Amino acid sequence: MPTADVQVKHEAIRRAAKQLDRFELSAAGRQNKTAFVRAAASGFSMLAASACDACLPALDPSKAAQVAESRHSGARVRRAQDLLGKRPELSRLPALLEQYMKNWPAQEEEDRALFSFVSSGVICSAQAWVPDDHVALETVRATPHFHQRPWFDCVRVAMDGGAYCYAQVRLLFIYLGQPLVFIRWLDVVLNPPQSDVLAQRCGCLRLTWETQRGQPNYQVLHLHSIVGVEFVVPDFVAPLGADGEPQFFHTCPTKFPPRRPARLQ
Repeated sequence: MPTADVQVKHEAIRRAAKQLDRFELSAAGRQNKTAFVRAAASGFSMLAASACDACLPALDPSKAAQVAESRHSGARVRRAQDLLGKRPELSRLPALLEQYMKNWPAQEEEDRALFSFVSSGVICSAQAWVPDDHVALETVRATPHFHQRPWFDCVRVAMDGGAYCYAQVRLLFIYLGQPLVFIRWLDVVLNPPQSDVLAQRCGCLRLTWETQRGQPNYQVLHLHSIVGVEFVVPDFVAPLGADGEPQFFHTCPTKFPPRRPARLQ
């Protein structure tokens, strides 16, 4: 079960980041523009190129005075406030991001005040049937208005020891050059009710929102911690929560849709 201080594979991510830097400087990295093409060529998950800058302190209501005195443009502040209005949980992003960045070298204070967010990215999915010199690509989205409807994908996250956990992506963004994700953890229900017998026989896991001290459990992770997009549906039999939203879900294990994997260059 994931916790706020859970450690993902930081050393592996650092090595991957260095390899990705070398790819960016290569001929293939300079020529490829779209996230799909870049992911297929490099074997690394990529965020969409169409990013918008926003002011990080503007997400923290306690730093209103600091934002008012900052040199950042009003557009960046308004973008952050718009994000906060549609996703109130992002008020926790500055503190969680500061905690996460303790694993990375220090940067100038001005650099720490800006981040860039996108609505989608491409995950190099870990699939057993994919040859070593190929990669399977999956689109991951986190946006409140994809064709006028919210779309927040659920994903599998690789943890230390080879285990996987589940989470919902709430924001895809870039900070200090690192592709990151702001996620809300899901927890596996170890003792599902008797009504879940059929779902268990089909290989479905029962999930619910993980809480910490009675509050939703959010965390910032590196994009490379995600190993695949998970198809998760609400448990339509279980009662809704106090907020009128589903509280229980099921994974839907299915074979990967037949498609031709991309060959690594």
